[in-house]
Amino acid sequence: MSSKRFETLPIEQLRKLAGGNLFIRPEPDAQYHLGQRYALGTGVEKNDQEAAYWFRRAADCGHAEAQRNLAFAYLHGRGVPKNEAEGIRRLRIAAEWSDAPARRQLGYHYATGSGVPKDENEAVHWFRLAADQGDCFAQYNLAFAYANGRGVSASPQDAVRWYQLAADQGMPEAQCELGLIYEQGLGVPVDYAKSVYWNQLAAEKKYAEACSNLGWLYENGLGVPQDLEQAQHWYEEAVRQEFAEAKERLSRLRERRTRLQPIPEHNQRADDSIAGYLESAFADFVGLDVVRQEVFRQASYIQVQKLRAQQGLRVPNWPSRHLVFLGNPGTGKTTIARIIAGLYQRLGILKTDKVVETDRSGLVAAYIGQTAIKTRAVVESALGGVLFIDEAYALAREGSQDFGREAIETLLKMMEDHRDDLVVIVAGYTEEMENFINANPGLASRFNRYINFPDYTPAELLKIFLNFCSKHSYVLSASTHHGLQTIFNREIQVQRERFSNARYVRNLFEKVIEAQAQRVFAMPNALKSDLQAILPADVEHGLGEPLPADDGMSSNYEDVLKKLNGLVGLRNVKKQVQRLFAFVRLQRARAKAGSKVPTGFSQHLVFTGNPGTGKTAVARIVADLYCSLGIIPSNHIVEVDRSGLVAGYVGQSAIKTLEVLESALGGVLFIDEAYSLAHGDSGSDFGKEVIDTLLKFMEDHRDQLVVIVAGYPEPMKRFIDSNPGLRSRFNHYIDFDDYAPAELLGIFDAFCHQSEYTLDEPARALLLANLTTLYEAGQTTDNGRLVRNLFERCIEVQAERLAYLGENSGANLNALTDDDVSDALEEVLAELSGTQHGTAAGAAPPSPSPTSVAADAALGRPSPQPD
Repeated sequence: MSSKRFETLPIEQLRKLAGGNLFIRPEPDAQYHLGQRYALGTGVEKNDQEAAYWFRRAADCGHAEAQRNLAFAYLHGRGVPKNEAEGIRRLRIAAEWSDAPARRQLGYHYATGSGVPKDENEAVHWFRLAADQGDCFAQYNLAFAYANGRGVSASPQDAVRWYQLAADQGMPEAQCELGLIYEQGLGVPVDYAKSVYWNQLAAEKKYAEACSNLGWLYENGLGVPQDLEQAQHWYEEAVRQEFAEAKERLSRLRERRTRLQPIPEHNQRADDSIAGYLESAFADFVGLDVVRQEVFRQASYIQVQKLRAQQGLRVPNWPSRHLVFLGNPGTGKTTIARIIAGLYQRLGILKTDKVVETDRSGLVAAYIGQTAIKTRAVVESALGGVLFIDEAYALAREGSQDFGREAIETLLKMMEDHRDDLVVIVAGYTEEMENFINANPGLASRFNRYINFPDYTPAELLKIFLNFCSKHSYVLSASTHHGLQTIFNREIQVQRERFSNARYVRNLFEKVIEAQAQRVFAMPNALKSDLQAILPADVEHGLGEPLPADDGMSSNYEDVLKKLNGLVGLRNVKKQVQRLFAFVRLQRARAKAGSKVPTGFSQHLVFTGNPGTGKTAVARIVADLYCSLGIIPSNHIVEVDRSGLVAGYVGQSAIKTLEVLESALGGVLFIDEAYSLAHGDSGSDFGKEVIDTLLKFMEDHRDQLVVIVAGYPEPMKRFIDSNPGLRSRFNHYIDFDDYAPAELLGIFDAFCHQSEYTLDEPARALLLANLTTLYEAGQTTDNGRLVRNLFERCIEVQAERLAYLGENSGANLNALTDDDVSDALEEVLAELSGTQHGTAAGAAPPSPSPTSVAADAALGRPSPQPD
């Protein structure tokens, strides 16, 4: 009876053949198939123990497939106790009995070191045996070993042969790998048509990487006509399967298609004038006046030189056709490249207006010698038109092992070989691109014409937003215009070179219309006007924050002042801060009215006072107020101390400090215990390096950063006086007095309110009396930190008291009694006394503990008592 017949036998008949009797010997094939039925639950209830039992009986009779299945049972603990060693032993037996899947699986264990010592040579041995038997998975693994030199000498040709065998059996992984090999020319000549063929086969099986690769080929017209619709389709298919690279490619493609402004049909006619073409191409552009002028100037120069040549006049040296675009993201560089392609075609410089877009990833390969092949293929695809290389500076990375230089050398040679049939435009950030061009004489000689793309102004960004609205049939409420411009201005200052200009606006527009859709969807009978209207609420939802008021100041300015006045105590601090901001507000109003304003006023501040007096809390409020007044674009605050600025090696402190300063740009930098940066004249202390870096940065970014330094009064005075640069920039002091007993009690009340506890009257009187005694003895200099310690100890003591009473005692779980306060005071004061006795005379003031930060936070709760 053949093995195939066992697959269709009824379960009872199969069981009889598997079990045998006095007259019939058990059939190993029947035992194996019965094990399979139990393992899969086919015709019987799934039972891993029964499956293992029958696999064992068949394996003991020499059945290789049963031996392999029993090995898997031991390896995974299915129906038998998990035993990796026994699983490997039985897998090896099946492999020695020529079972191809067992051989391939054994190779996997040696390749990964799972259950056996890792041995790539042994892995290749078993992969080869299984591959020779036609196992496609083994063929794929053997190909991978040859491609990467794992257990064998690297051989791209052998890798291709084994990938081909696996791909011919329909394995999508191998088909995708072959597609990459033909795209990159690894062991075979570059053949984009074959790359398309193999990726197509794998993509039709929904293999994610192949879908992404096929999208890339369609996007760039490699092996197929360029088709952005098809590219997007395949990227989306890969994204549906969560393929990360496809998400990035799809995002870039959508951005590219959004930026793409098709040349109007009348511009295609040969009799169009150059001026007419450019006027039409630039008609819908926002800003870019400098770019427009440069393109018109170049077009007129080339056209006039052509006319001179036709009249037999001498022609000066032609300007370089190749261009360098300098500017931040989202400033229209790709779109202008397309306009220039159309211009050059009309001037007769190029045969077509084709633009091939690429970047480092499209030119550089992972292996020696392959980058030249890959670059050559991309350049050839652009012949007759424009090759646009974005972020071209990435081709000149540091390191001898980087293949970007190979791409540059190949590019330069092909530019020379095809000087009449190719225009190259390289683009990127201004500083990086200038360094890139100047680093190579060949680049400097070919790229000598630069076009600078300025960032958009807030007004231009608003116009771009309005254009998006108009293009998609939306109407933006006019009341949002000023607020949006203020937001754009802030983002330009905060993000600086990271700001993505029109890209930022497009992303915001998409968020706003999503918010609008959510609002309109909830309306029972939305009219056409509702479907079109974008309201301030939609914009604020998209932004994730309220729009600023029309006077240029945040509408929550008064709320921030209320927050300041809600702090417990700090009467002198509140007075100084309110005076400071009244002065700033008045000077801004005077400047707006055209009146003279005082010069030399420093916005940087010095906070002096003992720990726990609210310095950090007030610094956060200062950030809010400065932002509301427009002094800084953001209320972002970075808190740091000496350890966050000083490194352990010469030169490293400046780097560390710069990173912190960069992170605080557009907001406030708060340096606690700043006096510790000036430990003395020791050459081994790097605090001076920090101070020098800080002062220079404050000068270079005087309108983008506010610095607040804080610490004990006397050390801070010595610190500021130690350096003329510090003295000139920090001339406004705010002194934080210690809290009085009633104020300390108010802080305690704030903690209680925050955590939903109540302080009964006897406990309140006891606490106030003790705080008064401690204050008069000079033992409350930890201020809010001391109160927080007392509060936390009180709730611990209360919890212990209630635990003794039991769950059904009926006691008030929220009340803090005089006993709780008394016991907590006793414990905290005992610890305080021990700390003071353990401190050497003349020691430096203690460093703030983490509780000081929490104390400052508690101060933000209004006190139920008047100050």
